[in-house]
Amino acid sequence: GTSATKRHAFQRAINFCAYNDVDYFIVWSTSRFARNKIDAASYKQLLKESGVRLVYASMSLNSDTDEGWFTESLLEIMDEHYSRQVSKDTKRSMMKNAEDGFFNGGRAPFGYEIVKVGKRKKLVPSESEKGLMQQIFKRFATGESAVTICRGLNKSGITCRGLEFQAASLSRALKNQIYRGVTIFNKTTH
Repeated sequence: GTSATKRHAFQRAINFCAYNDVDYFIVWSTSRFARNKIDAASYKQLLKESGVRLVYASMSLNSDTDEGWFTESLLEIMDEHYSRQVSKDTKRSMMKNAEDGFFNGGRAPFGYEIVKVGKRKKLVPSESEKGLMQQIFKRFATGESAVTICRGLNKSGITCRGLEFQAASLSRALKNQIYRGVTIFNKTTH
């Protein structure tokens, strides 16, 4: 990943090395250590201060030499560039997938289910949930609040996939464009 802060196992390994008597931190390659030049430099410095030597299993690289430092730096820049390119390509593919009306992932909104269409996925109305969702929209359209609707459903023992209905999540659902047939992806503002 590009961000070491989101790699929890990596963080635990770095912290273990910082607080224990560890000689080597072994990874397969520079790209397995970090795909961000700044992260790589800061974590290598932390390891160095802890007396831990970073070793790449797939290559013989001695960063204590000028040539090794230079090679390692170039590899780290290429790793970050590759990661950025993959991210850009993935985003473009997901945008195209959404434009074509396919589902990019996550949990299906209540009232829908995910079905495979070849290698892609599509949201389709759920036979077991769509009637309830239509009832919820009708009640809301007649002026009932999300809180009142939730109380009524919960009191009747009707659940949202096994859990009680919550007003906050029902309010979000009632505003979700998916129920109007609109696919939203990569939204950054309201």
